[in-house]
Amino acid sequence: MMDKPLFTIQYLRAVAAIAVVVGHIAEIYRLDWRLGGAGVDLFFVISGFIMWLVTRQSEATPTKFVKKRLLRIVPLYWLVTLFLALSASFLPNLFPLDHPVLQHVLLSLLFVPHLSPDGRLFPLVSQGWTLNYEMFFYFLFALTLAAPRRSQFYFVNLLLLGGVVLGYLVTPSSPAGVAYTSPLLIEFLAGIYICRAWLANRVFGQKCAWIAVALGLASIAAKDFLDIQLPRVINSGLPATLIVFGAVSLERGNHVVEIRWLKYLGDSSYSIYLTHYLAWLFISIVIAKLGNNIYSLQFFPVVVCACIAAGVATYSLVERPMVRFFSRILFKRGLRAPNDGGDGHVASSVGSGGAVTDANAAAANGNAAMDAVEASSHAPHNIAPDRHPFTRKWLS
Repeated sequence: MMDKPLFTIQYLRAVAAIAVVVGHIAEIYRLDWRLGGAGVDLFFVISGFIMWLVTRQSEATPTKFVKKRLLRIVPLYWLVTLFLALSASFLPNLFPLDHPVLQHVLLSLLFVPHLSPDGRLFPLVSQGWTLNYEMFFYFLFALTLAAPRRSQFYFVNLLLLGGVVLGYLVTPSSPAGVAYTSPLLIEFLAGIYICRAWLANRVFGQKCAWIAVALGLASIAAKDFLDIQLPRVINSGLPATLIVFGAVSLERGNHVVEIRWLKYLGDSSYSIYLTHYLAWLFISIVIAKLGNNIYSLQFFPVVVCACIAAGVATYSLVERPMVRFFSRILFKRGLRAPNDGGDGHVASSVGSGGAVTDANAAAANGNAAMDAVEASSHAPHNIAPDRHPFTRKWLS
């Protein structure tokens, strides 16, 4: 069992969140950085690892598990979603492409995959599409906890792989059907397999672990820069699996030391993930108000650092206090703000990228549709449409 924090998991969450931020901001500045999309796959693998680990350490019940997952994901996501909905309603010039109609907002809050009013496959807060996957995974995982402990591993395999196979057989056309049968669910399962191996001490030695991490990183880079066209679960999911397995193997061999600032960035990754678009919006307004060209390349590192700093501040001042407050309500005691990274992220979830697709065509393409999701529309009125901060071209 784990007798100390898994530093590598927190470090990977930090790296993934930062990669997502850099990728999104780089796209706005027309820089050729397309590696950030793989951060989502890394989050999904981490999520599977952590969910298996924390439920092996105690007799977890479905109810307790769901409460903890809701506590980790819901408060900040609902806050950001409602803030965006109100802002887009009262300040439409700042959010010209957002349409916070009631149904769209409610389905977003409930983590239900759906078509937005303008026909796109994501919620009001665009990066929340990954949380739709996370919440579905949590639902399936909670079901497995109702099974006898010795059969839970086989049950979770049946549910996740069965859904993917079903998707190939029936080719669902609804947004929910596409998401709930997506091959991306295999990435959660990969994390579970890694955790089982880690708990059994069947891990890489130090040299092989470093090779696995390097090979994973090189594969992600090769996929983007060589334009290798393979299913995302292979292009990004397999490298993410290698990176996570290599990293936790190093820690099992006591080859990892605590880096407090990097660990804190990992703790903050969910806030960084959820808020960096809004942070970019306000930062760009400030830059423009000062009479500067917001697209000047000199502001690129400033904007990236500011978005990350805004996420860290949100974690310290908003997310962590909210979690502590609601934990007293859910558990009738002062539960410490969870740092298990269960959402894999951003928590969850953990930034992403993606090509904007026609929703009807995407639905017709079944599971392949989700290889081209995640875009959004939170740009101020003075931002050129072709540099829209939520237009993605590098998710698949």
